[in-house]
Amino acid sequence: MEIRSLRDLYDMEYTVQSIVAIKQFWNSKSTFSCVGKPKDHHLLLYLNDCEAVYTLKDGKKLTAAKGSMVYTPIGSEYAVRFYHGEGGEFYTVGIRFLLSDERGAPFVLSDTPLVIEADNANYRARFLEMERYCVGGLRCIGKRKSILYDLLFNLSGFFRADYTKQFTMIAKGIAYLEQDEEPIRSVKELAAMCNVSEVYFRRLFRLYAGMSPVQYRTERKISRAKQLLEKEERSVSEIAEALKFTDTSYFVKQFKRATGKTPYEYRRQVRNKLCF
Repeated sequence: MEIRSLRDLYDMEYTVQSIVAIKQFWNSKSTFSCVGKPKDHHLLLYLNDCEAVYTLKDGKKLTAAKGSMVYTPIGSEYAVRFYHGEGGEFYTVGIRFLLSDERGAPFVLSDTPLVIEADNANYRARFLEMERYCVGGLRCIGKRKSILYDLLFNLSGFFRADYTKQFTMIAKGIAYLEQDEEPIRSVKELAAMCNVSEVYFRRLFRLYAGMSPVQYRTERKISRAKQLLEKEERSVSEIAEALKFTDTSYFVKQFKRATGKTPYEYRRQVRNKLCF
């Protein structure tokens, strides 16, 4: 299954489904194990005034402090023991859910359990709000999705901000490339915008995105074009103009290279599917 990081969720299209939350009280040294029974859902767990030590299938241990969160992906196997001191309310709130990308393909946010120490009091409130909308048989599907999208967005922003500190020098170029409807500029121009050499910009940007600036720009524009072809009535030439391609034929060529279809074929295929 494909792995997409929490940071990736910041600006990708994805869907959450089958959301359930449960609040559980634990005695100190209470244990839970799913070794031999791989998880069939994702789980985000908030630890209120208690700590947890996870023992993974390979014997590796993870310690999660009180107030932190733990993400466990589909397919994970582990044993966990909870600890708490004197006073306080010792409980966890877990949110179970499924994830799929814009193609409907499932993905995970890590291939092993992940401890998240994002210090934000708002997270606890969001977990408790989710639990309230999951008790007593209340469906409230739209509200559950709203809370989980908000929670995941805030977490992705936290990871993104921490990650991008090392890319401050090329931040202007990154921001420009992430504006899909800005005119296309050369890498040389982007480097000049950041007052760095072209070679340095290319090297640092590849660390940031895992691909060249040209590939990144093209992928974003093609992704945006697909959204416009699916949801709007604008012509192909109008979409090419909106995304600042030099001309329609160049846009069609780039779109086919990326998707294997022309924009016309892609729109027809998507709309034919919607008819069934």
